[in-house]
Amino acid sequence: MKLTLVAPATDVSRRVGARAKGTPYFQYYKLGLATLAGATPPDVQVEAIDELVDLWDPARHATDAVAISALTALAPRAYQLARTFRERGIPVVLGGMHPTFLPDEAAAHADAVVMGQGELAWPQVCRDLQAGRLQKIYNVCAAAPDRRPLGGPSEMPADRRRADETRISVPPARRDIFSNPLYPPLDIVQFSRGCVHRCDFCSVNAFFGGRYHWRPIEEVQAELASCRRKHLLVADDNLYGDPKYCVAALAALAPLRKHLGIQATIEMAFDDAAMDAAREARVGAVFVGLESIVGDSLAESHKLHNAVERYAEAVAAFHRRGIFVEGGLMFGFDHDEPDVFARTLAFVEKIGLDVAQVAFVTPMPGTALFARLRDEGRLVDHDWAHYDCNHVVFRPARMTGLELRNGVEWFRAKYYARRAIARRSAAGWRRFDFITWATQTALNLGFRRNHQLGLDYPP
Repeated sequence: MKLTLVAPATDVSRRVGARAKGTPYFQYYKLGLATLAGATPPDVQVEAIDELVDLWDPARHATDAVAISALTALAPRAYQLARTFRERGIPVVLGGMHPTFLPDEAAAHADAVVMGQGELAWPQVCRDLQAGRLQKIYNVCAAAPDRRPLGGPSEMPADRRRADETRISVPPARRDIFSNPLYPPLDIVQFSRGCVHRCDFCSVNAFFGGRYHWRPIEEVQAELASCRRKHLLVADDNLYGDPKYCVAALAALAPLRKHLGIQATIEMAFDDAAMDAAREARVGAVFVGLESIVGDSLAESHKLHNAVERYAEAVAAFHRRGIFVEGGLMFGFDHDEPDVFARTLAFVEKIGLDVAQVAFVTPMPGTALFARLRDEGRLVDHDWAHYDCNHVVFRPARMTGLELRNGVEWFRAKYYARRAIARRSAAGWRRFDFITWATQTALNLGFRRNHQLGLDYPP
């Protein structure tokens, strides 16, 4: 049996010509599909299609079965692809965040829906595909992964475990299924999934049931043998979800001498042990969800671990370790007023934020924010393709939708003006080693280009 794993892309971002759209720095291979491939039985031939970089014709593509993973903004394209294959008599399995949160909707477009972490059900799905007996729903959201005490010396001690932490084992990802030369020279690995915090806009928190799922360090070390590129992105939603585990993970990465990028919360900046471990591991970039400079907006979202008055101190702490900070910023919280854009621009320039990922607040299905705005009758756009963090899909509280849209566009234009990028690049030249500086500058230029193409926050 030949099985095709598909990462769909929106109409705006999908490759249709000789070159992929936008900057290549954001066109990573899809670790989720690679993990599914690793969980696929060896007698099943598996391939991957990534619509950001691959050209293909779904109406003619030869395969025996198709599995499509979709976030909310990708759901319309996923359903379109599913219809194309099912009309040809080829079974389709849908999974990912959107089908997990809206399984009944997804089931209307597919032969089967996988809810939750797909690799937990994947061997059974493949066997059912081979036998022609697909179930309509495979619900692994309530599955209880192994919660034994941590065993090895490199794993966090038992007295650091919390009730919301769960041990998981993940099959080694098959990176060999991605061969497109358009991918940047970057590998991706994941130590943990989920987050210990309860931000109400966060799909990650909803998808993983409010739990922090961590892998045995030795398991990840074994997988790292297949990561042969010098640049490595640690794709954990929050590597600092458990401080002790974070230090252990960074210690495991240090001997590899790779150039690392990680994702963490601002709390990490004030943990000397974690910061020293990051420097020893050659971490050069960290993504931190700053979200807002309005304290009431952070409180409203239950992002209580962020303290605006410590943002400057946190950025400076990362800079002292030679790490540049990419900050996630969102506009449209209920406490945001029309002056928030200019205030935020002045603030992030003052604290020396190196890169910014700028988005509209977007109520994703499955989140507490979506439920609240739906119940308040404030959702004004029900086209899932617009739930890409680049559209206004609800009625803001203290400004009009047009003011929100114009304000975000103004902020992006100002922050990513050539002179502003040049200032940040010059500051980075003084702070960072050459590779880190080059990466910081490339990301600034890449976001500028993607902004201009409408690809600034790829789903």
